[in-house]
Amino acid sequence: MRFKTVLAVIAGVLPASLVLVLGFIGIYAWPAIRFNGVSFVLGNYWNLGSLYGNPVTINGMSIEPGAQYGTCSSLSGPFYPTGSPCW
Repeated sequence: MRFKTVLAVIAGVLPASLVLVLGFIGIYAWPAIRFNGVSFVLGNYWNLGSLYGNPVTINGMSIEPGAQYGTCSSLSGPFYPTGSPCW
């Protein structure tokens, strides 16, 4: 009976830790998603903008002019090593 209890606890901890990690990533990525929209997840570009320009404020965030971010190739790279399905 003790083995089944330990196994049940481990089986419950693993999905709970995955949910916590995804929640943590979602909370800290939310400003970038709010700024870039869905293209932050689906886009395939990473442009820091003009590093010598004066920062501009958009939606309450101070960023470099022309900055755009996309993480699709970074997120899908481990799953598609020969080619990313990003567009």
